[in-house]
Amino acid sequence: MAHSASMGGKRIQPRPRLYQRGDVWWCDVRGADGKRVRISTGQTDEALALQAAAQLAERHSMPAVQTLHGALERTYKLHWARMRCATVMRNVVNLLQRQLGPLHLHEVTFPRLELYCAQAMDGGIKPATVNRRMSAIGKALKDAVNRGELAVRPNLPHYTEDNQKERYLSAEEERGILEYMATQAKIEAITLPAGRHSTWQYMHDLVVFLLDTGFRFSEAFTFTLTADGCADLTSGKTKSARRRVPLTPRALKAAKAMLASFEHQKLKHLLGKKPWDWCAHRFGRATKAAGCPDVSLHTLRHTCASRLVQKGVAIYVVSKYLGHSSVRVTERYAKLNTGQLRDAMKALVG
Repeated sequence: MAHSASMGGKRIQPRPRLYQRGDVWWCDVRGADGKRVRISTGQTDEALALQAAAQLAERHSMPAVQTLHGALERTYKLHWARMRCATVMRNVVNLLQRQLGPLHLHEVTFPRLELYCAQAMDGGIKPATVNRRMSAIGKALKDAVNRGELAVRPNLPHYTEDNQKERYLSAEEERGILEYMATQAKIEAITLPAGRHSTWQYMHDLVVFLLDTGFRFSEAFTFTLTADGCADLTSGKTKSARRRVPLTPRALKAAKAMLASFEHQKLKHLLGKKPWDWCAHRFGRATKAAGCPDVSLHTLRHTCASRLVQKGVAIYVVSKYLGHSSVRVTERYAKLNTGQLRDAMKALVG
């Protein structure tokens, strides 16, 4: 099936040609050497197959890369640029291109990367950050192997991350933060024009919502409310699979107020780190006033997890509630439930 179009008398690039084999659509693409190859799009829907075919055509028409700089750039354009983490990955790629980019692909070896990691950690970079950089390099090298530009991907250094020292909000700290925000909202309401929502009231609602859902900050701007009072996150708008979280009465009230707020709609359409910076600045003022300046917005997610575990909720359930990629991620909180082994013993006795 051929697809082409014209606009204003000018013929534009024809769409990739699609062929159907069984339920799956295939397409013809030409590589940088001019040779035609027929590849499966992996899609059964024609519209999705066209999108996949366009990406495959773009990928195969590019000339081979020889350096790590080029491999990182291509992976960014074909993979990360279309994701919600595009801004973060752009910064990571830029950093790696400056520091390691000139290396030829065959010069990217385990000893060379290990030396780079050691120098980074000696300079104060945390193991978790180093691991994220190695993950980006690993993805770029894997893509290079798939394109035939590299014979085999080398092993990558990986370092133990200290995830045991998590910060949690106490009930007193939570009360202090929310009381400060409520007071500021009352002061702000005096000078606000009619019909305008208070920014501090919005922050109050956001903190309550994050505390009782354990949502990642970005997920607070992508959820929808269901008729039965759940916060629904569809696949593609969260790091994990789709999940539906039932809301506490105060979280449901906060969610409704957030969705109706002008501030929420404004932040929802800001790009990059701007929503985080806007909220973090105000949250920092509240935590400082409450005597806990070391608390961040992400601490609210840790607090939700810790409270669930301390109440005896099973680790597997907590993992699903928070949308963790695996139970192993949730196990960092297991030590908070000191009664688990005793409960296990009682189960045997019973």
